[in-house]
Amino acid sequence: MRLPRTLGELDDLVSEADVSGRGPQLTERLLRAADSMPHGEKSLRAEMLVAAAEGLSLSGQPQRAVAAAQAAVADGGPVRHDARTHLAAALRGAGRDEEARATLREVWRSRPRAPGLHLFAGEQSEAIGDHAEALRWYTRGLSIAENKVGDEEAEVTCMLMLIARLRTRRALALPPDDWDLAAVEAVESARRVVEATEMGDCDCPCGHGAVISEEDDAIFIDLVRA
Repeated sequence: MRLPRTLGELDDLVSEADVSGRGPQLTERLLRAADSMPHGEKSLRAEMLVAAAEGLSLSGQPQRAVAAAQAAVADGGPVRHDARTHLAAALRGAGRDEEARATLREVWRSRPRAPGLHLFAGEQSEAIGDHAEALRWYTRGLSIAENKVGDEEAEVTCMLMLIARLRTRRALALPPDDWDLAAVEAVESARRVVEATEMGDCDCPCGHGAVISEEDDAIFIDLVRA
């Protein structure tokens, strides 16, 4: 199994390992490789440590996941979502909720500008049960995403944050606002996709027909149940 040279190659390796069931082997290889890699801006080391942390969490090794995420933070190299958010996720998985909360507050104070980071951080807060904190993340993330017109990834993230924000506001028993109404429309759209797919006549505008991945299917079902 060769080591990745780009972020895209790392993503492909992780996906292939998930499908083949070789995730644990890839995780250990990434950890070994990270020991001998250079640190900093031009290195893939931090992203590899983050991927290893996620793999360790999935394989039921939460404390090692925390250690890998801490190493990613210490590395200081580029990570799509601030490495501290991945550390918060690992801490949550290890049952260290207070440390996870403190880490997320630290990230919040740094005022990140990436919509995807806000979605991920909000999900971590929501998983801990901090619905008010999750709402703050989703709301600020939507404000940022609205300024990225034409950015396809930001638009998808925006839709997911609308749904997550609606779910969180319902948990807090808050009255609906304009963004909630937009989220309801997104839920209805998801429901139509699910129903059309189940009947085998989905005319998907993306050109994939009725083929929906298991991950997407789970997202749609979750939205419908929200």
